[in-house]
Amino acid sequence: MKRNRLSYHKSSRHRADDPRNWSSRRKKIILYIATFAEILTPITNTIFYPAIIDIRTDLKISDIMINTLLGIYIIFWGIVSYFWAQYSDAYGIRRSIYLTSLTLFICASVISALANNILLLIAMRILQACGASCAICVGVGVLNDIFNPNERNFAFGIYFAGYCVGDLLGPVIGGCLDQYLGWRWIYWFLTIYVSLLLLLILIFVPETHYRRPSSSSELPLSRSLLSRSQNKLNLFKPLGLLLYPNIFIITTYISLIITIMFIQNIIIPIPFTITYNLSTYMVGLVYLLAGIGNVLGCVIGGKFSDYILEKSMKKDESGNVVESVYEKRINSFWIGSILIIITYPTLGWALEMQLNIFIILIALFVGGFSIHMVFSSAIAYLVDAYSIHTASIMSVSDSLAFIFSGIMTILTPLIVNLIGYGWMFTILAGANLIGMMFSILVYFKGKNWRERSMQD
Repeated sequence: MKRNRLSYHKSSRHRADDPRNWSSRRKKIILYIATFAEILTPITNTIFYPAIIDIRTDLKISDIMINTLLGIYIIFWGIVSYFWAQYSDAYGIRRSIYLTSLTLFICASVISALANNILLLIAMRILQACGASCAICVGVGVLNDIFNPNERNFAFGIYFAGYCVGDLLGPVIGGCLDQYLGWRWIYWFLTIYVSLLLLLILIFVPETHYRRPSSSSELPLSRSLLSRSQNKLNLFKPLGLLLYPNIFIITTYISLIITIMFIQNIIIPIPFTITYNLSTYMVGLVYLLAGIGNVLGCVIGGKFSDYILEKSMKKDESGNVVESVYEKRINSFWIGSILIIITYPTLGWALEMQLNIFIILIALFVGGFSIHMVFSSAIAYLVDAYSIHTASIMSVSDSLAFIFSGIMTILTPLIVNLIGYGWMFTILAGANLIGMMFSILVYFKGKNWRERSMQD
């Protein structure tokens, strides 16, 4: 019997219908299309930032309504991406989700381009979020399906770079379209973009999910793949991870710093357009500067976090790792956390007092750098500490961050009118200090919490 299983496995490794046995060229084509799809999620969010004043003026709406148009996308991005992730994993479906959600996105974009009513725009914005939010979580599943473990580092490196590209280029494209063609052309651009993407998926991306036998050399992965089609969809199970104190504290801290970033993004157009007289295209370039800070923060923060962990590892005489205390990664939080505490009150009061524009630009760059330095280290800690629950932790963490950020995006005009930029960012910096202090608690108690959770 054992011999038969081994024989079956040996032959299955060379089956042409197994996506991991596809040619390198075919895999790379799918990788680049998945990356092209992933760019959609951030670009659909950031592309509207430079145009919010023109949209507000054209539709004769209040600040709270224009922020609702932007914030509602972020909220439903968080909610629906969580659903897509659980649904895709439970039933092993990739291609159909892509085709359905992107078709929905195209319909919503066309209606939005023709709409003259803010309520209709908000409703279509929700549908855009339902369509675009599948890209990241489903794309991760596709890459996991087609690449062997030793190939994934390269694949995911390219894939997640796409998110940074979308984040960087969105405001520049949006500012340019709004200034020279009008804000409605943002919707037409997204319609053309997603129509091309849909065509590429129809032609080049088949269903990638594949059921492998349990005797595979990747036994845990195979069991997971086999169980996906057998398990019923349970949307609440991943939320149970929040009962573990270290996961709850770190995911809450991630939500806080991501919220600061979204608030920063939403307030940029008004002072830079009204106070500093920049065109919408130039406002887009301001976002580009902040985006460069984001990318550098991710790269340097990730490298620094790895260095801290490597330095703290206990090794035997042969140099083999005996013990890794993942809580040591939290030592890489401190530089970024302290920079947040210093930078954002500076940004807020500089905006309040209408100081030199270069002070504000420097604060935006350093702020983006510091937030993403902490963010990349925090994500690395969660992934290391609970590696067998990575997908669930990531979906819960992202959803909480985006839902909270979307709510605060809507409320930001009310807060600014009530207390001003200075006090708003000072309070946010204070909240960051509290999050930093709770992270210290994880540093000292996280290992015990992890060991206790493994016994549950």
